Amino acid sequence: MAHIRRASHAQPKAPGSPLGDPALLTADTNPGEAVVNSKVSTMRPQISVITLGVHDLARARRFYHDGLGWPIGQEDDNWVCFTLAGGALALAIYPWDALAKDAGRASRRAGFRGVTLSYIVRSEERVDEILAQAQEAGGTITKPARRASWGGYSGYFADPEGYLWEVAAGAAQLPFAE
Repeated sequence: MAHIRRASHAQPKAPGSPLGDPALLTADTNPGEAVVNSKVSTMRPQISVITLGVHDLARARRFYHDGLGWPIGQEDDNWVCFTLAGGALALAIYPWDALAKDAGRASRRAGFRGVTLSYIVRSEERVDEILAQAQEAGGTITKPARRASWGGYSGYFADPEGYLWEVAAGAAQLPFAE
């Protein structure tokens, strides 16, 4: 985590702010951490939580936890958060309409959402195994695994809420899931 300090040109603390004017802050950083100063504010290239709006929370919970075996990190009556990548990432599921409202957007239920999630593995055999596991857990194979136009091997499944997952091998420049 960055240790916030005043930039050398910082002015006295702004009224009502414990740190003063945010435009005058900078950070001692590690590689990839955000840097904040009067001219630049960059966002770290990382995702902390991916939240999926779902129509049936109990069904989605069963699919990810019981069917795929993902560990639950946190849970409440209206959301479930799965711990991924040893705690470096989380996938949350949240009621569709409530998530749309939280984001200040209209709730739309039909059609392609413009989002796919990818699970990158090291072998074609593992692609087939993961697709079979997803289907057994209640997912739907939307595109059977085959040689991809980019040279790898991939297929897609939809979880019970319709979110598309690509399972692929041969994408050596992307982070491996396993």
